[in-house]
Amino acid sequence: KYYAQDVTRSMVDLEQLAEEISERSGMTEGDVLSVLRTMSDLLAKSLGDGDAVRLDRIGVLSASLTSEGGAATSEELRRVPKDIGVNFRPATELRTALESAGEQFTGEVTTLPAA
Repeated sequence: KYYAQDVTRSMVDLEQLAEEISERSGMTEGDVLSVLRTMSDLLAKSLGDGDAVRLDRIGVLSASLTSEGGAATSEELRRVPKDIGVNFRPATELRTALESAGEQFTGEVTTLPAA
């Protein structure tokens, strides 16, 4: 059997996003880059504080944490996480855009360069 598989063509970084946003918005690339870096810092702070972050038209980000069970207080378990991650639930607009781009998912296997 064959199954559809997503294909990542390339990795877009913050500088590339800033350049594209600058061209579309009229803001300078430096200003856009500053806003994106500040947003990244605030996302990390909000998620670290236990808040979920909703970005309209993009989705909701929330922290996830797992730990080993055992004979420890809840405070001790909070200090020793087994795994920390970020959950992402895409907004309807983003999900719809991805669904309409479905013809790009060809099943090819692509290796991304190390970041």
